[in-house]
Amino acid sequence: MSLRPKKVNFEAVYAVFQGVLVDMYDFANAKVSGIDMFQQVYDMCTAHPRPYTEQLFNALAAFLSERCSACAAVGGIDVPTRFIVKQLTNPLFA
Repeated sequence: MSLRPKKVNFEAVYAVFQGVLVDMYDFANAKVSGIDMFQQVYDMCTAHPRPYTEQLFNALAAFLSERCSACAAVGGIDVPTRFIVKQLTNPLFA
């Protein structure tokens, strides 16, 4: 684990990170390491020469919006995406 900023391929690191999120939300029988997830987020947010904070936020918002919509659809509830994104960006939850 290193705290030094480094060059990061956002698409590759986020693909691994999202795979772990999918495993968590699907209750897959996969081993999930919190420290690995923390390191991936840290690396993306402190990347050199430019951090990927905005891309990470947008990718996570899209992922969570899609997951919430899918869960709501299974339950027969139609939840507008704009409502989900509004809740995710609410300053009370930041």
